[in-house]
Amino acid sequence: MVKDSFTKWYTIKAIQELNEKVEKGNSSLGSRYVSLLDEHNSLKKEIEELSLRHSSVTAKLSSVTETNSKLESQLLKLRKENREYKEKSISFEERLKALEENRYAKK
Repeated sequence: MVKDSFTKWYTIKAIQELNEKVEKGNSSLGSRYVSLLDEHNSLKKEIEELSLRHSSVTAKLSSVTETNSKLESQLLKLRKENREYKEKSISFEERLKALEENRYAKK
């Protein structure tokens, strides 16, 4: 009978110790869960902010690309005008040189 009482007491004590360990583990897991939930919410907000920034950058990139295309078009036009100016300049220089040679030839 004493042996049964001791076995019951020892079993109850072991169960109580296991319950305490489980409660501590649950408490620790609960704290970790709350921490992870906070981190999740923080990351969610950060993703939303990054998404907005991405949209803004995409819009700016589109605008810059459009401006770049216009500038490239203007550059091509200016290069063409420059080439035409050079051709006229060379032609003018040749005529001037011919006139000078003609004047010297007459003297």
